[in-house]
Amino acid sequence: MRDVLIQWMDYTFEWFRLGGICMYPLLICSILALAIVIEKYISLRRKKVFPPEILTFISTMRGMEDINILKEIINNNHCCLSNILNVAIEECDSSPDLSREYIEEQARREVASLERGLGLLETIATAAPLLGLLGTVLGLQKVYTEIAAGGIGDPSRLSGGIYEALITTVFGLAIGIPSLVFYNYFESRVSIIVLEMEKCSSTVLRRLRKKREDEV
Repeated sequence: MRDVLIQWMDYTFEWFRLGGICMYPLLICSILALAIVIEKYISLRRKKVFPPEILTFISTMRGMEDINILKEIINNNHCCLSNILNVAIEECDSSPDLSREYIEEQARREVASLERGLGLLETIATAAPLLGLLGTVLGLQKVYTEIAAGGIGDPSRLSGGIYEALITTVFGLAIGIPSLVFYNYFESRVSIIVLEMEKCSSTVLRRLRKKREDEV
């Protein structure tokens, strides 16, 4: 296993050396993309966004008599859902339209927080293949410059030069395609999370108002 790993690393380093100068920004792109994917995978986990303690209490809460307990649970679980529920509690006396407007405004703030880093991931998904193409063009320019200076000569040198020039395109696509896939996945994940958070806040509002209407 160790020998296979060493052989794979040697092969990768050789590719990196043959790829030329464009391999350096591609390496940076790959590191940034991996860091963003790991961070988003952790931060968008369901238990991270929807603490089970909050969801369990919302499903069992009866009305205004539970509001202090809910506030305590929210304060002990700092997350995007907590922020939206705080707004829902503060605006429970407002009109339905106004309270919904405040909740949606807070939800937009939370979306910005949840999407942090995804803009860079989208940029990497677009830029990496272009950087790979640029590296290929520069490599081909070098090959054809040598041909113009000394003729075709050995055909194997020409094919070898073209092979080296295409390395950056391979790396660019290998970075760009997964980045695009993960970007779309996380974007859809954020959309689902926001809808669920608004649903939870609406449930809290409805139960608080129902209890107050019954008391009146």
